[in-house]
Amino acid sequence: MTPLTNNMIIQDLKENSPLISIQLIIIAGIILIFGIIYFFKLKKEQNSGRKRDIIRRVIIITFVFSIPLFKGNLEYSAIQYSIKNNCFEVVTDTVARTTTSNTSSGNTTYYVYLTNNGKVVVSSRTYYACSDGTSVYVVIAKGRFGGKYPTEVYLTRNYQYVNK
Repeated sequence: MTPLTNNMIIQDLKENSPLISIQLIIIAGIILIFGIIYFFKLKKEQNSGRKRDIIRRVIIITFVFSIPLFKGNLEYSAIQYSIKNNCFEVVTDTVARTTTSNTSSGNTTYYVYLTNNGKVVVSSRTYYACSDGTSVYVVIAKGRFGGKYPTEVYLTRNYQYVNK
């Protein structure tokens, strides 16, 4: 059994942090492109009643697309805060179920639903090693404002957590 130490956890958090950063940049880029397209569409419109309708749609759609960006930013800052201050927690949990999500480009994202800590994105290796009822360690990053974000999952049959 491999000892799971705080230094290993910090290293894994550092490796996953850029992935979240890239996702935030992509979502922000999509929102920006969407806003520019609607701006030019609005500029072409002559009817002022139609302009108000388009403005409302742009505001609502931008708000809806900004929610994942805001959520991702909170998680990213919580991970950075936890790395800097070494203030994450490791708890034991049980896998309730596993699932995958496929994109149109063929990429697969693997998820593990935990009994107490909700949905966590995991690697394919962890996904295939987990089944319903599997006991795992969950690393929870703590945000500046008290938010908690489950970030990593380690199988208890492979790791023994050592708090050092």
